[in-house]
Amino acid sequence: MDGYLIASVGEKGSGPLQFNVPSGIAISPITGQVYIADRSNHRIQVLNPDLTFSHSFGSEGPANGQFQLPHDIAIDSQGLVYVTDTYNHRIQKYSPDGMFMGQFSTKGSGPGQLWEPIGITIDTAATGLVYVSEGGNHHISVFTSDGVFVSSVCSNIDQFNSLFGLKFDEDGFLYGASVEGQENIQEILMKQLVLCQYLCALSILRTGGHFVCKVFDMFTPFSVGLFYLLYRSFEQVCIFKPVTSRPANSERYVVCRSLKEDKQSVNQYLFIINETIHELRQDEEEEKDILEVVPNNLLQTEPFYTYITDSNDRVKPYYRVVDMISTFGDLRLRNCKGLGDVPTLDVSHDEWFIAPIGVIFCKVLQEPWQLHFSQSSGRLYFFNYKTNKSSFEPPRESISPF
Repeated sequence: MDGYLIASVGEKGSGPLQFNVPSGIAISPITGQVYIADRSNHRIQVLNPDLTFSHSFGSEGPANGQFQLPHDIAIDSQGLVYVTDTYNHRIQKYSPDGMFMGQFSTKGSGPGQLWEPIGITIDTAATGLVYVSEGGNHHISVFTSDGVFVSSVCSNIDQFNSLFGLKFDEDGFLYGASVEGQENIQEILMKQLVLCQYLCALSILRTGGHFVCKVFDMFTPFSVGLFYLLYRSFEQVCIFKPVTSRPANSERYVVCRSLKEDKQSVNQYLFIINETIHELRQDEEEEKDILEVVPNNLLQTEPFYTYITDSNDRVKPYYRVVDMISTFGDLRLRNCKGLGDVPTLDVSHDEWFIAPIGVIFCKVLQEPWQLHFSQSSGRLYFFNYKTNKSSFEPPRESISPF
């Protein structure tokens, strides 16, 4: 676990080894094969241990063996595969080679019913029970391997609308995480988690290793202080914002390149900070917290301070419409049901593309110019609805000035 990429596989699409929103993954303890929930392709893809394609199963629909956006996968000690069939509100069970073996539960809020099951895990070390988290019900439902309902747990944490990534550790403790429905306070919820991710990276990376971490806060003294410690620990650090992210939210990616040899002092300091936060939160009578981890005068040293302030303020328009076309390859008009079937510009691009922080697209077409899509040529063109003039190249007068 040194932080180096060993291998990657797949691309966007619907063929073998192509994915459309992969969301869940599990490895068979019997064969070592990798099972991936290919969510928007409504199927499960199975890869061999060397990541070559083995087979896939499932298609879109409500019948047995079909899925509506499968979200997660769990595999028991016998190699049997359990899938959360989210919008069919059920769990489906398969043999290792993808043969349908059964399904259990129906939509609802009663005992044994599921509402948009999301996460799934199996207590393989002890009971063999199946634990399922849901998007619609604020608890985790527990079933036997045959689908017999046992109980509901975590019903006392109804502030968690959706628990993702359920997993048991080696001691039998169940872990889950959620900020669903609480996006506006992600910064608060993620504070100690981000600290632990930084701490984990510094603990397991070898000298020269790299690290990437998703964060939701780069403007409070606490988070900037953590980033400063990474700045002191790596040869290069950068902050990126995905173009798929809403411009107004605080989502960022911290990218660190080449860990320095002397990391021990920062590592030990983060351990102390984490333990202190934990101790402060044990006091139920008085709310206490750590607000900063690095003195303000250190944060204002050059060039660190300049980089932070510039990156948080950089919300200038970077691309014109024509630049967006060349960058993302495919722009098209589609009807947006959420807006009453109003035609809306849709951008298709690599989900993992990230651009410098703060990039937003402000350049718009000047009235009466519109961007249309030609079915015959398969290309976008610019159209003036007053003069009926059209052009594949953007006319100068069609682009709004900054």
